[in-house]
Amino acid sequence: MKKQTVVPVSIVLVSALAFGACSTSSSTGPVSQATQDPKSSKPVELKVMIAKDTVSGPFDKMLVFTELEKQFNVKFQFMPVEREVAKEKVNLAFSANELPDVIIGSLLTKQDVLRFSQSGQLVPLNDLIEKFNPNVKRVNQQYPKMLSSQTAPDGKIYTLPFVDNGRHNQVRSRMFINEQWLKDLKLEMPKTLDDFTKVLLAFKTEKNAIPLSGLPGSGMFNVGTIPLTALGFPVVNDMTNLLNFFFVDNDKVKFVMTDPRYKEYLAYMNKLHKEGLLDPEYFTQNDAQHKAKGNALKYGVFGYSAMYTMITDLEQQKQYVALPPLTSAINSQQMWPVTDKSNGIAFAMTKNNKHQELTMKIFDKGYEEDFAFMLRHPKPEIKDGVLQPDPLPEAFKGNLWGYINAEIAPVGAPFPYYYQTDKEIKITAPAEGAKKQFLDGLYMLFDKYGLVTYPDVFFAEEDLKTINLTSNDVLTYVKQMEAKFILGSEPLANYDAFAERIKSLGIEQLLSIYQKTYDNNKKNAKK
Repeated sequence: MKKQTVVPVSIVLVSALAFGACSTSSSTGPVSQATQDPKSSKPVELKVMIAKDTVSGPFDKMLVFTELEKQFNVKFQFMPVEREVAKEKVNLAFSANELPDVIIGSLLTKQDVLRFSQSGQLVPLNDLIEKFNPNVKRVNQQYPKMLSSQTAPDGKIYTLPFVDNGRHNQVRSRMFINEQWLKDLKLEMPKTLDDFTKVLLAFKTEKNAIPLSGLPGSGMFNVGTIPLTALGFPVVNDMTNLLNFFFVDNDKVKFVMTDPRYKEYLAYMNKLHKEGLLDPEYFTQNDAQHKAKGNALKYGVFGYSAMYTMITDLEQQKQYVALPPLTSAINSQQMWPVTDKSNGIAFAMTKNNKHQELTMKIFDKGYEEDFAFMLRHPKPEIKDGVLQPDPLPEAFKGNLWGYINAEIAPVGAPFPYYYQTDKEIKITAPAEGAKKQFLDGLYMLFDKYGLVTYPDVFFAEEDLKTINLTSNDVLTYVKQMEAKFILGSEPLANYDAFAERIKSLGIEQLLSIYQKTYDNNKKNAKK
């Protein structure tokens, strides 16, 4: 049996740093030398404003920063910002023009980027990326939306993202069905909404089960996504943001609730409620209550993060698999909502930075395969091609995430890096059990049926004001009315009045803004 022994974390990370800075990597191409010569120059000081979480350790003692300081002959001066006061502190720094050199983590919104780029306080990165960021360019070739999602309306890039390569993390809704019960009842996996209804009825009558349940307050666990996608809406039923209900159909932006197919959705959900196929506690239960019923195998179909986070028994976990998307009489395409691979802003550089080339070379490291892997697994041990559980200090037993964020790197900030590299996915893939079923199911949803509802875009500041003013009123009304329609306290005969009320609240103006912004984003992506 082949075994890779544990290497001290400092040696592993130094090796990754040295490998990227001083040689040609087969995965990244030539990486430029650091501008500074450690033997002949005083360290360059870089002021870093960085998002601080409760799990974050002292940044000046984190291994990633101490080793980057040695490799590139720099000295980081950290300006930690707690998330609770982030907006206030960021605005204060920019209004007073007391700027850091670098901003790390999700401290800037896209609207901040628009404002601070227009004031000249953020540095455009396009030319710098082209000259000094081979790793960023490599990842962008793999996932072109990485940089297009960061491209402002003026065509310039002011930020770099945290990039998530884990396809399962991009699946926005997760529904699991008891496949063992299907076999027991000699039923096939449902393919249409009608099939699904018959399966739920069989679960109720033959298994004395709660056929369908979830948590409506969480888009990931909201079972409404099942009929919505079956009816042709590539959306997650997430009522936390009205943006979730705008979608693109042949380059035309549409809104779910004013589409006639939404009435079909309401009728279907109302039918499930009336026939006892939807959990009667669906709209009132909390997470603990939901999980207790799931763990007791009371559900035929449920929405949750994973079957193994719902159910503790290892064998019972394997009874459940991901539910494939359904079709319906009015839609023949299977679809499931997914996100882009780039998740938000993780890096920006201000006009105060006098060492832009060096800065870009330093933070290019996060997108290098070996280096990014070491941020997640600082002491890797591999047996027969499989990554073993990470050895942890006593104070962090069972808490790899806490250990990394406290002592290795601020990956939760997030740090600008390439999360779940191809290497990591390969050596962490489970060979069997519920976790393999889970990943296989979510990869199926992403690879075969995944559709991005609406791209990650920049909205003009005036448009954003309109969106914020209008969206809250529409969302509050829609949230109230959907529950009433499903539970039957509001008759479906009133749907047309419902749709007209939404229009009166300003939905047409929002559609116009979303369409204009989508068109501009598509145009910029082609440049």
